[in-house]
Amino acid sequence: MRIYLAGALFSIAEQNFNQELKDALLKLNPSLNIVLPQDEAKKIIGNPDFENLVFKSCEEEVKKADVILTLLEGPDIDSGTCIELGLAYALNKKIIGIRTDFRGSEIEGLNIMVRKVLSDYIYNIQGSTVSKLAEQVIKAL
Repeated sequence: MRIYLAGALFSIAEQNFNQELKDALLKLNPSLNIVLPQDEAKKIIGNPDFENLVFKSCEEEVKKADVILTLLEGPDIDSGTCIELGLAYALNKKIIGIRTDFRGSEIEGLNIMVRKVLSDYIYNIQGSTVSKLAEQVIKAL
């Protein structure tokens, strides 16, 4: 199963969390093929056409994925993640949303449009661990 992990990846904390979640999922199911866009971007950083290559890479990886696993953190979800969600929804992909941020919003912490495209939603696991989060994701797969 090919999983595209969509979410913010701009800080060390975000990148570390993405990697930790990937590692925890692979520990539970080593046969998963999990794509982290941050790893793909590192392969082309410094290229003069970086922005176009990143966009095309993310677009192609969403298309190739069986499941989109999306991190829906913060008061407003990462805009690039929202584009990936829209593309995945249009392609009828299974989309699993994760939110560990306890700040409230319209529906279970999310904008209505975002919440309605999700196939499964893992919400508010305060006090949990990445390993327990990974177990919930495996159940949703």
